Amino acid sequence: MQIKIGTKFIGDGCPTYVIAELASAHCGSLDLAKEILQNAAEAGCDAVKLQRFHKDKLIVPSDQRYENFKKIELSDENWEKLIEFAKTLNVDIIGEPYDEEAADFFQKHNTAAFKIPSSDVANPYLVKKVASFGKPVLIAVGGSSLEEIKNVVALIKSNGNKDIILMHGYQTFPTKIDDANLAAIEALKKEFNLLVGFADHVDASSEIAVMLPALAAARGASVIEKHITKNRADKGFDHFSSLHKDEFARMVVLVRNYERATGSGKIEEYEAEQTYREKMKKYIVAAKNISAGEVIKFTDLAFKRNQNEAGLPPSDAEKFIGKKAKINIKENEIIKTGMTE
Repeated sequence: MQIKIGTKFIGDGCPTYVIAELASAHCGSLDLAKEILQNAAEAGCDAVKLQRFHKDKLIVPSDQRYENFKKIELSDENWEKLIEFAKTLNVDIIGEPYDEEAADFFQKHNTAAFKIPSSDVANPYLVKKVASFGKPVLIAVGGSSLEEIKNVVALIKSNGNKDIILMHGYQTFPTKIDDANLAAIEALKKEFNLLVGFADHVDASSEIAVMLPALAAARGASVIEKHITKNRADKGFDHFSSLHKDEFARMVVLVRNYERATGSGKIEEYEAEQTYREKMKKYIVAAKNISAGEVIKFTDLAFKRNQNEAGLPPSDAEKFIGKKAKINIKENEIIKTGMTE
């Protein structure tokens, strides 16, 4: 099973697709947003994910979080500037809209794919709009019941869109290691027969933070999504699970090294193994001097390494036992076909 996002195929036999999530790490600053996106591209991501919201469509003014969203909401003008900048980075852009107006904005700018945030999995109006664009749809399924996931998948499919990726990721910030539940990746694949990704939110300062995505890929995640920030020490928005540029780059290297180590699964000899054979495999040699005309016994044979000359494996010893030597064979000389009669 494969899905194409931008110019890249995702799924069986394809490289892991790595998404750098900006989220609200920009803290309302266009310049900071640009810097973080630039860092993400340089760190080796395949795509950047942009979240757009309008505070008055997202949250009621009486909610204590309203003022925070007010501070970090980018203006329409800055959003235009940010997405035009993102287009220069040679990475895919994935839009995560929190309302229908934001969805139209991303569609207008031809983003490569969309993501349904976990808060809108049960919002059929936004889901149907996103599905109607015909672009691949990632679904944040963390915090959703199995029934809700089934419903949103069915709704997207009923709107003619079958390019769906379920994004597993526990919705706590930061996520405890015990709650990462990587086994859910395989469970979701089995339940829905869809590609599954992993959106990681563990403590970015922990040792496991750069390793967990590679482990998720090993468990079958076709997509990895990870927060990125400029400096966690600033304790800006979404800093708990956000990697620095150098950490993000190390994470990408670990994922790519996992892919290299996985290989094709074919059992075959490689060039390096041929060198091993020449150095380490044992060949049939004479255990003592053998005279021409002498009948060769098993005790006249030995199995030894000889890097300078290849011979026959011990499994061919029966070919020589009971045969007469045609020529004199010296001790430790490799015994070859044609030396006996």
